[in-house]
Order: sequence, then structure tokens, then C-alpha cells
Amino acid sequence: NVPCGGTRQMACYEKKTFTTIDAVVSKAEFTHNRHTKEMGLHLIVKSGDKEYKVHVCPKWYAEKENIVFKKDDQINVSGSKFVKHEILNIYAATIKTQEKTYKFREPDTGKGLWWGRYRPKNRGYGRRKQGEDDED
Repeated sequence: NVPCGGTRQMACYEKKTFTTIDAVVSKAEFTHNRHTKEMGLHLIVKSGDKEYKVHVCPKWYAEKENIVFKKDDQINVSGSKFVKHEILNIYAATIKTQEKTYKFREPDTGKGLWWGRYRPKNRGYGRRKQGEDDED
């Protein structure tokens, strides 16, 4: 498990902050997570006059499961909301599109559904491929 809660750590997934928003994707990108040492799929979405960063899943899982979001996709996001560095964030439990419902985390605990599934060898937390840099 990745430590959570401190100013230098990841925010905790908390059931009490569970929320659901309708949003439009402004940007979908893979970015490096300094806590997990992995690339992850993140969305920047607009809901009304608010912008959120949505933490979706690890890059390897998105690629394995063929998960793709594009600019201007209309989505419904449910998950744990938090604010870090004055930015609104959501750890996505589910994301619904017009075609499909994607499930990413257990809604009560926040545990990623990718845990123990298809994980590439030698890609555990704290390990990085030789030559892998902080940006993709």
C-alpha cells in the first residue's frame, strides 16, 4: 500500500468524500506518479465552472484493458474527492461514457481493481525500468 495523508504523500481515498460529477474531458494524459513510481492515466475535466484532475489507473492497466478517453468526451465520474495544492482531484471509482461503464476502484475502500491482475513483472511500487524518466 502507498502511504497517504501527509503533505508529501498521496491523499487518502475516503468514502465520506465520495462524489459524482458530469464532466467533459479537456485532456487525457499519462503522467508520472512520484509516490508509486509508475505512469498513470489522468484526466483533466470540466464540470460546470470547476476543473478537476481525475486519477484513473496505472498506464499498464489502461493499455492492457484498452481504456481510452479523448478530449470532449462526455463522462460521469464517481469517486473520492480531495483538494491538493488548491487543485480539485477525484480518485475515480467508476467512469461512465455513453458506450461503457469502467470500474477502477472499490467504491468503499478505494482499492484499485488492477491490484493482483496482469501486473507486469518487476513493476512493483518503488521500482522503475532502467532509463525510464519522469515524463512520457
